[in-house]
Amino acid sequence: MRSGQASHPRRAFTLVETVTSMAISSILLLAMGSTIVVAARAVPSGDETVIREGAVERGLAVMESDIEIATAITSGPGGIELAVPDRDGDRTPDTITYEWDKGDRMVTRYRNGQAAEELFGPVLFGNVVRSTGDDGETTQVIVVLLLADHTPAARVINVRMLNRP
Repeated sequence: MRSGQASHPRRAFTLVETVTSMAISSILLLAMGSTIVVAARAVPSGDETVIREGAVERGLAVMESDIEIATAITSGPGGIELAVPDRDGDRTPDTITYEWDKGDRMVTRYRNGQAAEELFGPVLFGNVVRSTGDDGETTQVIVVLLLADHTPAARVINVRMLNRP
């Protein structure tokens, strides 16, 4: 034995031990990061409300533009039917129907009985109120809808007098 040497040799981590511990650490960090991402996606961001409100506004705007040019209006508890000037070139008035009393409770638009287009929803309750003038013709339509999340959606729509036959 040499005179300046310690009785216990000094040990360090080997390369294999270091690489193994780095691999385990990176796997743990990756798992923690993905957990944070999943948790962040689970928290509502508020964008869903903005998107839904935009769809409701677009749907009501489409409904409003159809009602404004309607020549005849028939309403019931589950929707409204409109006769509008010819749009498809067959020289007969078109029929546009809005319904919200079907199984899925979505506000759906039909043109001439076909090509259903879901506008927004679901709707818990919907009603259409028509105001008439002295001549008995519809002058104003009020569409009131209560969405499934209890958000009210209402629109007062004036019917143009020039579009009546």
